[in-house]
Amino acid sequence: FTRRHRIAVLSGAVVCLSLLTGIVGTTVGMFEAWLQRDEAEHARQRAMQELRKADAGREFILYGLGFDNPAASEGGELTVREMLALAGSNIGTRFRGQPQAEAAVRSMLGRIYQQIQDFDAAHEQLQRAIEILDELFGPEDPALFWPTFYMFKTALEARDEPMWKLA
Repeated sequence: FTRRHRIAVLSGAVVCLSLLTGIVGTTVGMFEAWLQRDEAEHARQRAMQELRKADAGREFILYGLGFDNPAASEGGELTVREMLALAGSNIGTRFRGQPQAEAAVRSMLGRIYQQIQDFDAAHEQLQRAIEILDELFGPEDPALFWPTFYMFKTALEARDEPMWKLA
C-alpha cells in the first residue's frame, strides 16, 4: 500500500506532523500566557500594596498636621512634637489590617523623631516597624534594612547602650 500510494502517505504524514507541531506550539504558547498572566497579577498586587503604603503616608501627614484630625483643631497652636504625638497616637488602629502601611508610617515617624532628636520616641516607632516587618517577611527580608539602619543610627546618636541591645 505504501509503495503504491507514496504521495498520499507522505502527504498524510506531513499533515499529521503539522497538526502535532501546531498542538505543541499552541500548548507552549498557552503555558507562557498563563505565566505572564500570573506575573502581571503579582505586579498588580505589588502596585496595590505600594499604593496603600503611599495612601497611608498621605493620611498620616494629613492627620498629623491636623487637616484630618478634629482633636488637632481644639485649642491653640500645636508644636511639631505635639502634632507628631497626635499623629502617632493611633497608628495601630488607623492602619488595622494594613501591616505594611503601618510599618511604613511608623518607620517614617521614627525617622522624623530621630531628626528632631526625640530618640526615645524614634526608638519606639522604629522598633515597632521592625517587629511588624519581621512578622510579615521574616528576619532576612530586605524590607527590614532601612528601619534597622535608622534604629542603629538613632542609638548611635543617642549614645544609649540599651537601644543597641534591643535592636
